[in-house]
Amino acid sequence: MNTRLQMLFEKHNLSDKNRYEINQIFLLLPVEKQKNILICFSGHGHFDMAAYDNYLSDNLKDVEFSDNLIKEALKDLPNIKVN
Repeated sequence: MNTRLQMLFEKHNLSDKNRYEINQIFLLLPVEKQKNILICFSGHGHFDMAAYDNYLSDNLKDVEFSDNLIKEALKDLPNIKVN
């Protein structure tokens, strides 16, 4: 198995099912395409099917938020210093 892939498995504590699926994908893909795989490691495997259906049907509505609404939403977030 690819060392980087093994490190990914360990870092994200993937289930045996996820490991198997990813390994199968890597076995099927040519080497040059293996680096282009993106998988969401959300941990629960659930997502909003109605929203996904709306996305596929091009029924999503663009929503604009005012600066005041954004500031109000952000005011209670902690100030985290990033190095």
